[in-house]
Amino acid sequence: MLIGLVLAGGRSSRMGQDKALLEYHGNSLLQQAQQLLQKSGCERVLISRNQLGFVQDLVKDAGPLGGIYSALTQANNLDELLIVPVDMPFLLPSLLHDLYRYGRKNGRPYYFQHCFLPLYLPITEVLRDYLKQLMDNEGQGSVRHMLAHLQACALPCKARHRLRNLNTPEQWQSAIAG
Repeated sequence: MLIGLVLAGGRSSRMGQDKALLEYHGNSLLQQAQQLLQKSGCERVLISRNQLGFVQDLVKDAGPLGGIYSALTQANNLDELLIVPVDMPFLLPSLLHDLYRYGRKNGRPYYFQHCFLPLYLPITEVLRDYLKQLMDNEGQGSVRHMLAHLQACALPCKARHRLRNLNTPEQWQSAIAG
């Protein structure tokens, strides 16, 4: 069963306000990411966010890997995840479909070249052990290193502008103006 995971637990320090709550085309970025995963074929969507009612980080300040680890620990029977950050409003279901189609076919994690998120991530014992070891050591690690450890594959992406994060007020203003 394909489960979606929205990573929305960051501090939004560069933006100066909670990115997940910013409104883009009538929805918050959080709502938009959730809908994107549903349109992409996810049967359920989890949200990693340090608030009541969401998957909360088990290890403080562990970044995206902490959100993934917490989702794996707190949700039962996860076979595969399709992971998106909350701050990528230009993503399309077709791009995410490519990730999990190739990932399922080859039984490996898939991401786009030069962009470690979004990510298709099959849940394996190797992954669980890797994340547990990182979290036992205060969560210091990166998505890039995890992908290298798991021998993930990178897909080329002709629509790289769709993989743009919005991290600053200037990037946000540019996105809503254009």
